[in-house]
Order: sequence, then structure tokens, then C-alpha cells
Amino acid sequence: MINRRHNELVNHVMNLFESMKDEHNFILKLEHCACIVDLLCRAGRIQDSYNSTRKCAHTQITNVLGMMLDFRRRNGEIELVTIGAKEISEMESVDVGKYVQLAHCFASMAKWDGVGESWVQMRSLGLKKDPGLISIEMQGTITPFFNHHSLHPQYANIISLLGKLTTDITEQVYYKVGTNNC
Repeated sequence: MINRRHNELVNHVMNLFESMKDEHNFILKLEHCACIVDLLCRAGRIQDSYNSTRKCAHTQITNVLGMMLDFRRRNGEIELVTIGAKEISEMESVDVGKYVQLAHCFASMAKWDGVGESWVQMRSLGLKKDPGLISIEMQGTITPFFNHHSLHPQYANIISLLGKLTTDITEQVYYKVGTNNC
């Protein structure tokens, strides 16, 4: 019953999306395409998400395709990941995201030569990946952190706490797996 209701909601959103384009001549942005791909992938409608990317004529569609490939990879659809990776590699865009997505796709399939080749191609074009950024809210204040950026006054404490959390989580997972309590 819940799955049926969820599917009805997805169909309703898709109808609204189509009416934006067809009836109201709304020009789709990358964010709209990404939302639809995310919605369809979460609903398990991977092929529909792929078809929706065909309708999105945006220059940075590689990011959306990469998102879809992540869902495919998590669902074990390696053949589709391989097809998607090939499609991304054949795109003419000189977007750093294309090469990062390719590297991630190849890594998910343990194709390490492809990972290296993606990074080499990216560097040969003079492209650089922006550093990773995460924001953490602490006591009502949002603090941004960049990957390997240690200027925060409590950086050492934060890293120490994250290390302890990682150890605790690892021990819990090991305990559950080791004692067949999963």
C-alpha cells in the first residue's frame, strides 16, 4: 500500500514537471534535472531517470549522470554503470566534473587503470578539482570545513573526536559481524 502511494506521488511530481515544460514553457535548469533524476532513482525507476537525462540539454549534465550512476552502482547494476561511464567519457564537455565522475565510476568497479586515466586526462587539460567542502552546525553556528584545511581553532579536537567516532563505529560493525548478530 505504501509503495503504491509513493509511486502515485512520484507520478504526480512527474506530471507537474512535464507541465512546467510543455504547458508553461519553463526553461529547465540543471537543478530541475538533478531533482527529477534523484526522485526517480530513489523510487527505483533507474531507466526512467536515464530517459529524463536525455531530455535535459544542459552543458553540465555530467553531474546529473554521475548522480544516476551512483544509484546504479549502489543497486549493483554494473552493466549500466559501464554504459554510463562510456557515455560520460564520450561527452565533449571540458568539465572537471566529467573526469571526477568517471574516476568514481571506475573506482566503484575496481577498474583502477580507468581511475588513473581519468585523473591524467583531467590534469593534461589543466583542470583541477575544487577541494571538498562540508558544513557542520555547532550550537547554531554553521562552520564550513575544506578537505585538509586546518585553520579552524578547534581543528585538533574535531579531528580527534572524528577519529574516536570512526573507531567506535568500526568496533560496533566488527562486533556485530564477528558475532553473527547482524
